[in-house]
Amino acid sequence: FLSRLSSTRGQLTEWVNALLTQTFGWGAIAIPIAMMAIGIWLIARHFGDEAPVVPSTRIFGIVLLYIGVLILMQYIDTYSYVNKDGSLVTIDALQTVWLPISIARGSGGGWVGANLYFLLASNFTEYGAFLSAVFLLVVGTMFILSISAAELAMIVISIGRSFGDARQRRAQRRVQTTAPDLEQLTAEAASPA
Repeated sequence: FLSRLSSTRGQLTEWVNALLTQTFGWGAIAIPIAMMAIGIWLIARHFGDEAPVVPSTRIFGIVLLYIGVLILMQYIDTYSYVNKDGSLVTIDALQTVWLPISIARGSGGGWVGANLYFLLASNFTEYGAFLSAVFLLVVGTMFILSISAAELAMIVISIGRSFGDARQRRAQRRVQTTAPDLEQLTAEAASPA
């Protein structure tokens, strides 16, 4: 993680960074963070009286969420794919031209995201790949938070209502603050000059 931020890079750290970037693309930053979290957990387990317990369902949810994010990153990267003649990118060109370029650049979801995206896009179309990635994000969130689909729906609906209420209150405040100015402008426009 720190070697990615440094302006001078060693040969070994540059090779590791290139490997992670080609494998996970934009999601490569999560690997050192995950390794740091695992290291802290191992230290806490060794020196503590009781080891912190991480449920396996939560770990499974984190992996699902990460895979969903990699697929979404690859989906976002596909917006930059344009043929020279301006035609649409076909599934064959995606596999033979664009995804290898994306993997070599370390963009999108890297090798993992590109192959999963191609698998989904070739079987379920581009929209199906997007919806599959969103499904993975939802299911991963459900596993991480240990909640059911109904509870997640209630959370999403309540957040949506809260944003709607906040937007409505902001609009009412805007009307209240601009009403005196509007009355003054109306009065000036109505009075003869």
